[in-house]
Amino acid sequence: MGDRGCHLRLWEWWQAVLLTRIEPGGSVILIQTRWDEDDLAGRVLADEGDRWTVIDLPAVALSADDALQRPLGAPLWPERYDADALAEISRPVGERVWWSLYMQQPRPQAGGVWQWSWITNNRISAAQLRGIDLTRIVVAVDPAGGESAVGDETGIVAAARDRDGHLASPAPQAPGPSCG
Repeated sequence: MGDRGCHLRLWEWWQAVLLTRIEPGGSVILIQTRWDEDDLAGRVLADEGDRWTVIDLPAVALSADDALQRPLGAPLWPERYDADALAEISRPVGERVWWSLYMQQPRPQAGGVWQWSWITNNRISAAQLRGIDLTRIVVAVDPAGGESAVGDETGIVAAARDRDGHLASPAPQAPGPSCG
């Protein structure tokens, strides 16, 4: 989820390993959950999308040219998950999981106000932070909210500025997603 190193290694594997082993006249079927705009499917479609047949089956029909010719808003499998059930699922899983896992339309990890690189490129350790004369510290909390106890994770970010105007963000204390 958003790990550029993982994306690059997978793309290099796709180009150097998989594509070099396809038999003449062979086909490739790529099935995946779209967790990031720059994931394997995103890169394949950007690089050679005209060569692919895309079958996109979101949990809820989003367009008039739906692959199953469903009307807008119609659920994928109404006998199993009707519109009410899908609405109930979407609340606790949160926007990022809903749009990635259920709708196959990943949302960027960076928001509309903060860019992810602004945070990750300015992280320092707690030990490094101790020696800095800070003039301002800002902490922002996104409590995730919702009625469910299993909703989105709460987001907390801290940033600080020193007397010279340099900005820093302490390194996270919880492990992020891995590429294993």
